[in-house]
Amino acid sequence: IYKGGSGEVIISGDTVIENNETYLDGGGIYLNEGNITMQSGTVSTNKAITGEGGAIYINSGNFAMTTGTVSNNTSAYNGGAIAIRNGTFTMENGTFDSNYTTQKIGNAINVAPEYANGTGLKGFGGAIYIKTNNNTLGKAIIKNGTFTNNRAEFAGGAIYIGDGTSEPTS
Repeated sequence: IYKGGSGEVIISGDTVIENNETYLDGGGIYLNEGNITMQSGTVSTNKAITGEGGAIYINSGNFAMTTGTVSNNTSAYNGGAIAIRNGTFTMENGTFDSNYTTQKIGNAINVAPEYANGTGLKGFGGAIYIKTNNNTLGKAIIKNGTFTNNRAEFAGGAIYIGDGTSEPTS
């Protein structure tokens, strides 16, 4: 699913988004602008082959998910499940299970020459990756969430916050 432009998309009724791939970002869903609301769904086994956000990539906009499962998603770089560059991801009563990043450098992380200064290291945030995009902070709000078996090749097995904010609540 690619969502661009203003407006809102509502996904409901135990919708399953699975076994999708993209060469770059957002294996299952790419939110470029506007709002997406997903009620009681599953986002599973999606892949960002050379990019970020195996399940969901939020470039701009707001993504809200209630009573959902995000599992078995992979990205080459950051955010095995979700990469948030600008915008907000909110989840209530959700589960993140077995999401992971795959990129390595030698024995640790694979840094291309343009990333040699350390600012472009990959493999962060097995479940969720939050980083500034164009000086605008990304944000994640998780209420009653469960994180199990998520893995990042470098840092943040469950959540990596480079810049931006996270508000775990109960």
